[in-house]
Amino acid sequence: MRPSSTLSQRLTYARKLRKMSRRSLSLAAGLSSSMVSQIERGEIGDPRGTTVQALADALSVDAGWLLAGLGEQPGPADEGQEPSRSGPGAADPNSRVA
Repeated sequence: MRPSSTLSQRLTYARKLRKMSRRSLSLAAGLSSSMVSQIERGEIGDPRGTTVQALADALSVDAGWLLAGLGEQPGPADEGQEPSRSGPGAADPNSRVA
């Protein structure tokens, strides 16, 4: 699968490249599964910047690429990267448990 020219196509491409389900992406990004699904189907063509950034962080891709096709495009060589675990409930690697 190759990335294409719309946000929904790039999101689907990146999610599948990372071998993530919509549910796992929604959890990693701190979004609802419904929101991820609607963006992938093109029903939300212009999501908020914070939404795009959360998705980009969860997929370890550049937000500019995800939103507009600008910046670094993920490829098969990037597949092994662990997706970011940002968003509500994500563990802070710098925090200490008392």
